[in-house]
Amino acid sequence: MDIWSGKVTRRSVFQIGLVSLGIIATPIGALARPDSYGHLDGTTRTANAAPQAVAGVEAPRYLFVCESSLGYVGPFTKVEEVWSSPSYMKMTSVTVMYIGSGSLVLNDDESSIVAVAEKAGMTVSDKPALYMTILEVCARVATEHLDERLHTLGAPVVKAALAREPHAPQAQLLAGWLDANG
Repeated sequence: MDIWSGKVTRRSVFQIGLVSLGIIATPIGALARPDSYGHLDGTTRTANAAPQAVAGVEAPRYLFVCESSLGYVGPFTKVEEVWSSPSYMKMTSVTVMYIGSGSLVLNDDESSIVAVAEKAGMTVSDKPALYMTILEVCARVATEHLDERLHTLGAPVVKAALAREPHAPQAQLLAGWLDANG
């Protein structure tokens, strides 16, 4: 089944993700793994293969690999897919990787989100890595680690996440943290 034909199921996205990334032959732990909480180490995470583009449909740029109390969930290619996962509330971490071809160059919308963090006082040395960290916050931060994780990342990242996804499932938690700490 062609997943870009308009009938996309979580299963077909997962299957294509497995095949395109070679996860079948590579253990998931061998993929780029985040550091314990930051991702602000100046490195841009990339997967090992770019998806094939289909005429008239933009190929996904990012891969969301989620870990839950039950094991790995996904992969997903959009933050909305993460939110709609039946395992969403059990997710303990989200790692975002670039899956496009070549090096990641932010588009105008992505650059404007990074600019929110910069205007809030963050010094940015690797804008693509920061953008992927913002996507991770937009997708899910485990509530049991929310305060610790957000303190590590800082108010500028939280402001940028809220600018990108003001209606995210955790938007109220992020805004509440920002009111108390930002």
